[in-house]
Amino acid sequence: MAVGQMGVLGIASNLSWDTLNQLKDNEIKNQVNPITKKIEANMEKQTELTSLLTMMTSLNTNFKNLSDFSTYLKRSASVEGNGVKATAGEGLAIQDIKINVKQLAQNDVNQVGLKFASRDSVFSSENTTLSFYHNGTNYDIEIKAGMSVSEVGQAITDKTNGAVMGIIMKTGGDEPYQLMIQGKDSGAQNKIYFGSTLESAAMPGGQLTGGTFEIEIGGQTINIDLANDVETKIGNTAENNAKALLKAINEKIENDPSLTDIKDKLKSGEITIGLNSTGKGLLFNDSKGGEINVNITDAKVKVIE
Repeated sequence: MAVGQMGVLGIASNLSWDTLNQLKDNEIKNQVNPITKKIEANMEKQTELTSLLTMMTSLNTNFKNLSDFSTYLKRSASVEGNGVKATAGEGLAIQDIKINVKQLAQNDVNQVGLKFASRDSVFSSENTTLSFYHNGTNYDIEIKAGMSVSEVGQAITDKTNGAVMGIIMKTGGDEPYQLMIQGKDSGAQNKIYFGSTLESAAMPGGQLTGGTFEIEIGGQTINIDLANDVETKIGNTAENNAKALLKAINEKIENDPSLTDIKDKLKSGEITIGLNSTGKGLLFNDSKGGEINVNITDAKVKVIE
């Protein structure tokens, strides 16, 4: 071919179609495929990024729902047998979970009945006092007229040095804010009692051989024969005898038909009869503020000589 002339492949060319296809495939392999792979990789990254953003949005939504106390109020759970069966709302499958529980420690939480539009709403338009018993101490929280809900919550926390906390929770509804009174520490000794509360003196140690224990609560009177109704023995500690007396009182309520009213009030939680914070005496509470009286007569104790 002379210089300056151009050769054009055509029908008369000696190149076959197979050779032409091979040249085309090489062109695609060297030029087009790398670009296609870059596009596919970019699309894959975009898909992964979209999936990540979707998950982050879902996580943010779930976090907001969990921070709203109304979400908790919508859940329900039931306990049966020697395990735990929890049933939680729509969208979540029922699960049966067996758990061996020796003791469940939980903080005592009480809701004050009033609900408010905001944390700054006026708690009371008149001077009032909020009284409760916690871990061996009676507290009286002075609430001045015009104090906000949040100020009352802080007053509770300050008065008890943080042992009992006043927490404002968002519970949903048109007036979503409510005052929660919660014990800082868990355990039965940290339960919060409202109304009237009476704590008996510590029981003596040893075997109870005489005397009577009389308690007026819930509008009725319970009489216990310390020698015959309470199972004690020589060597008993004050804690042993307090538990034995509590058992005798509960058995009396359960078996005496005349004490049905107290039995019903115990079941409803209107009144409480239990051990005090030291475990050496008893604690009595009437949540409606009813009168409580305790009288011990001619108590006799036999100890190791």
